[in-house]
Amino acid sequence: PFAWHGASFLIFELSTPVLHIRSALIEFKCDSSAITISTYVFAVVFFLVRIVWGNFYAFPLVWNHLIRLDDMPSWQKIAFWAFSLLSAGLNSFWMLQIVKSGMKKRNGKSKSGKTVQRA
Repeated sequence: PFAWHGASFLIFELSTPVLHIRSALIEFKCDSSAITISTYVFAVVFFLVRIVWGNFYAFPLVWNHLIRLDDMPSWQKIAFWAFSLLSAGLNSFWMLQIVKSGMKKRNGKSKSGKTVQRA
């Protein structure tokens, strides 16, 4: 049963290739529309796999399974729950940072907080 749970947590990494593609587009100074599209795709994929899948499907399913396991020591269950909560908290924090960054860029501000002149 844990093989399926391990695979369900690997789904969290579906946003990573999109992030690397976006980074490559930026590094190779590709067209700004391609970078913008990859940024939006990354944000959507991150939200779907890390926030929706993780918080509303994977974590409750695994937690429910752990409650039913009698042969697992309680300290392992507590550690797993603590790390699951930490993971969910970090994913939510990074989603908030992605949204804030997108709002700044949309409002015409750079990372330094200065207004960017649009062409």
